[in-house]
Amino acid sequence: MSKAVDQVYALLPVVHRQRDEEAGEPLKALLSVIAEQIGIVEQDMTRLYENWFIETCDDWVIPYLGDVVGYRPAPEIRERGFVDYESPDTQGAVFVSRREVANALRFRRRKGSLALLELLAGDVAGWPARAVEFYRLVAGTHGVKHHVMSWNTMIDLRRGDELDLLNTPFDVLPHTVDVRRLASRLSPGRYNPTHVGLFVWRVRSYPVGRTEAAAVDMAKGRYRFDAFGHDIPLYTLPIEEPEPTHIADETNLPVPIRRRALRDRLADYYGEGKKSFCIWIDGVKKPVDLKDLVSADLSHWNYSFGKSQPAVVVDPELGRMLFAHPPQTVQVAYHYGFSADVGGGEYDRSMIHVVGKVGTTVPNPRPYQVSAGQNLIATLQQWQASQPTHAVIEIPSSGKFDVGAVSLSLGPNQSLHLRAANRARPVIRGAVTVTVEYGSRLTLDGLLLDGTLLVQGRQDITQAEVQLRHCTLAPGKGQDASPSLMLTRLGKKAVIDSSIVGPVLVSQHEVRTEPIHIRVINSIIDAGGDEATAVGAPNHEVAHAVLCIERSTILGQVQVHAIDSAADAIFTGAIHVDRRQRGALRFCYVPAESRTPSRHQCQPDLAEQEAERQLRTKQPAATPEDVVVARQATRDRMRPSFTSRQHGMATYCQLSASCRSEIVRGAEDEGELGIFHDLHHPQRLANLEGRLNEYIPAGMEAGVILAS
Repeated sequence: MSKAVDQVYALLPVVHRQRDEEAGEPLKALLSVIAEQIGIVEQDMTRLYENWFIETCDDWVIPYLGDVVGYRPAPEIRERGFVDYESPDTQGAVFVSRREVANALRFRRRKGSLALLELLAGDVAGWPARAVEFYRLVAGTHGVKHHVMSWNTMIDLRRGDELDLLNTPFDVLPHTVDVRRLASRLSPGRYNPTHVGLFVWRVRSYPVGRTEAAAVDMAKGRYRFDAFGHDIPLYTLPIEEPEPTHIADETNLPVPIRRRALRDRLADYYGEGKKSFCIWIDGVKKPVDLKDLVSADLSHWNYSFGKSQPAVVVDPELGRMLFAHPPQTVQVAYHYGFSADVGGGEYDRSMIHVVGKVGTTVPNPRPYQVSAGQNLIATLQQWQASQPTHAVIEIPSSGKFDVGAVSLSLGPNQSLHLRAANRARPVIRGAVTVTVEYGSRLTLDGLLLDGTLLVQGRQDITQAEVQLRHCTLAPGKGQDASPSLMLTRLGKKAVIDSSIVGPVLVSQHEVRTEPIHIRVINSIIDAGGDEATAVGAPNHEVAHAVLCIERSTILGQVQVHAIDSAADAIFTGAIHVDRRQRGALRFCYVPAESRTPSRHQCQPDLAEQEAERQLRTKQPAATPEDVVVARQATRDRMRPSFTSRQHGMATYCQLSASCRSEIVRGAEDEGELGIFHDLHHPQRLANLEGRLNEYIPAGMEAGVILAS
């Protein structure tokens, strides 16, 4: 601002400036006040100029610029406003892409072209897509004079690759005509001369850098790609389409790699650099040669190696490897599928600051880094020996660290921030025990822990804090699964943010201590089953804890002292709360047999009330037994359905296409309930469906089909 004051002051005649200096510069002080307003006006003029252009304008200007080019939002969301989904701070309910408004005229010039629909899906919803003209797949009887339909012949059973793609977005085989509408919600049809389908993928392909593979049986050369030893499909690293008119194929989309596709086009998927996966053995820098690799079905780990057979067999659909000669070490780089930046992963995430004693940011915490060739244990021992008040231990690269059973200790008001570097995905194998004292703070950021994390206080009055951020703690696998997070005598609070964890058990004295506060945000707590305990105490008792849950999915039962608040969440297991006079649940799915605080706009409560109202309208003399039957049928119908509940799968905890709209649009902002609320899938889908008919030829019917 001093520069603006000098500029205004320089406009005055010299005589006035001289007299002002003699009087102690009162005029200059007055101009400093005026200069502030001048600066505000200049900034406003700059913003007015930038608001002339769609690339630089504010969000509130987008509808006005869209109106200039005749842009109209989809009818379903026309009254909800404009929000740019590309902005990381977006929390609105409706997404209208800035790019779509910018490209409105260009899209209209290309109206009727098939490739335009794929561009539209990317600009409107941010989803990769493949457009299919179903009339090309409709079989028909051929006349002698009509050779134009020669491609619609009978199926050739010798073409294995085409049969492998049957009823997928890449299907090329002829089908009998389907008279059902493509946009039907109950039973959509596909293969009709007037139908154009737009397959969209809601999952993304995430990379995993060079890391150690999980050994199943080293003596027999059996390995899995996944760090937790799960069977997961390997995903394609999508490559850019060669030209705007190109229709996306398997190499351009985040799809699982098929066994037959890998066998026929191995060079497209395997190798270093920008390839889908790669394998190294025995610490050699050069990866396994392409000619030594083959694709096969390893469902039963059966493969007969001959003298001229390759050395490595890969099953991309299960993520398995079988070696003819068992190596000492196996390292892999690959891609997996998932819906969002949740849990540990090689995606971009902001680094948080170390918090001091009174909640202030620590400017210079003691840094430690796990250098190349140094194990994590040595770095932890170095930190333990120094005992700095505030420290940050950073793991700079992806890899696997076996720590066994390691014990750490934090002193009073001491903090430890153990984190992965940005875009790193380290895996820690072992049981980690952290002993804390009054005022201690432990933060885990960006880590995958294959084992149990135990945080315990030295005494009942310990007031310590624990934060898990973008972490994955191995989820549970059944009723008697061991917990992934145990909090004993913690005293203060725990935060689980953007993480995937297994059962959480709390051991806190119910008389001498206040309940621990646990906040769960954008996370998944997976107990392995609806009857298993997701949040509770040992021996299936009630945890002395108070929960605050936002936009999360809880797979299992919850048994706690109280719930202060829960919003936009899904609970698949029953909830038991001791203090039901405290707190409230809003816009959640809560099983009907739960004992909770007051519920507002929750399911299936609303659906049951509506079902009873409709029953009494149709049958005024309905008996109480009829009402009970109607309520039970509604409960069964309203239960959330997931595409997959197996951790490691790309569609893990994703609401299925058959899930009820009351769940898919059950949040306060009409978004979906659960972990993926902030992705705003319903709004994106509604906006895309509303735009399709504007860009297809007359007489055609277009529909969006969820490929994942």
